[in-house]
Amino acid sequence: MEKYQIHKAALESDYDYAMQLIGLNTNLDELDNNGHTPLHWAVFRGDIDFVKLLLEAGANPNVISADGVTPQWRARDFGLTEIDQLLADYEGKILTNHNFDHACFSIFNGMINQPLPAEDTGEAGLKESAEKRRWWQFWK
Repeated sequence: MEKYQIHKAALESDYDYAMQLIGLNTNLDELDNNGHTPLHWAVFRGDIDFVKLLLEAGANPNVISADGVTPQWRARDFGLTEIDQLLADYEGKILTNHNFDHACFSIFNGMINQPLPAEDTGEAGLKESAEKRRWWQFWK
């Protein structure tokens, strides 16, 4: 079986195949060659039903993609309010890490008059903030 089949199913909204893969205990939190989980891809597509399928199957809503964002950060940035709320219902957080290109996204979002999503605080958010502070101190 090819690698990243559940990612492909998410990209194609192939529910039947996704259910088969979930039944085989496929890793729902693995980053593919593009650095995204199936949940990230379902959010990119705006497919709330696929997002729900993955969350109900146990996908972690707080995996950070290779470009440094959680699925909920992406949903908030895209204005996908129903998906944003669904992810929050499953304890999703709006987080970024050191891979997130804050400057680039700030410029782009500024051009379309849209603020960047505010990151969540709390234990996970504070850990991320501490990580960012250490990273920035390194560059000072």
